[in-house]
Amino acid sequence: MVRGTGLDVGGNRMHDKTLAVLVLSLACLTGSAAAQQLPRIDGTPQPAAVETSPSPPPPQDASALMPIFQFQHRRYAVGEPIFVRVGLKNTSSHRIDLYYDLPWHDCAMSVVGPDGRAVVPGLVDISAGPSSLRPYSIEPGATHIITWYQQEWYPLEHWSYNLSVPGRYRVVVRSRARGENTTNVDQEGSTTVTLTIVP
Repeated sequence: MVRGTGLDVGGNRMHDKTLAVLVLSLACLTGSAAAQQLPRIDGTPQPAAVETSPSPPPPQDASALMPIFQFQHRRYAVGEPIFVRVGLKNTSSHRIDLYYDLPWHDCAMSVVGPDGRAVVPGLVDISAGPSSLRPYSIEPGATHIITWYQQEWYPLEHWSYNLSVPGRYRVVVRSRARGENTTNVDQEGSTTVTLTIVP
């Protein structure tokens, strides 16, 4: 009788095999823990592995974003709907990761009227379409056109400007695009375009 096992190994081969399996199992259990910390050649244990978290992505300079702003036509009659297209050009040497927003959120606008005074807009409609904040990237030197309901051209009225006085207007557009790691978002570029309203 093997003490602590309850097995009678006196000449019984079946009992011998059972005992061998039991001893092997115990060796595997004790060895699995030791395998996680193998000893060095001199017999001292290896230091435990230290898990490291991934490094955060480096910041991306958003001041390299240049807004692209186009009127569908350069001249409009009073009361005629004005359509525009908005995009962002990455003028840097690195990729910039951004979140999609509404075109009139990603690009701010200011307008100077024919009299040289700033045109006061109304309230921008923030509910005029989806704003999913889905991520996208602009590669170095590339231009991304911001669509709205899969359309590249959309009414100027979404910026709440009513250009009803005949004359020449000067429009300044600034990028306000954001990403998870963008920096210098208040130093993004601007674009100036002109538009003429005729009677």
